[in-house]
Amino acid sequence: MSTAASRIGRKTRIALVLFAALVVETDNLVILAIALDPGPADPRWFVQMIQFQAGVLHAPAFIAMDGLSRHGFSGHDGIVIMSCGYLTTALLFFSVVLGVQRAFRSKRTLEGLADAQSS
Repeated sequence: MSTAASRIGRKTRIALVLFAALVVETDNLVILAIALDPGPADPRWFVQMIQFQAGVLHAPAFIAMDGLSRHGFSGHDGIVIMSCGYLTTALLFFSVVLGVQRAFRSKRTLEGLADAQSS
């Protein structure tokens, strides 16, 4: 029995994850750019969650920007934020895909063991 996930090749899955991460990061950059704005705190819970997500996913960018500014490279903040955010988003998506694949694989293994014991 072949599932849809097993019919999709590994390179295709990697390409889909990288493309999805690019879409999410572009969306974060264009639409949600205000999430990192240090303005007054917004009391709405979903805005606070977006700000938290943006802060966590872009934390490596803030660390990298600090190191770059110490060495005299300033003015590249947008590129650093976009690239670090893209890398962390892609790693998050890879982790989710890998976790889901392993969960389905272990479920199939457990079902196979249960069928073997019942026979």
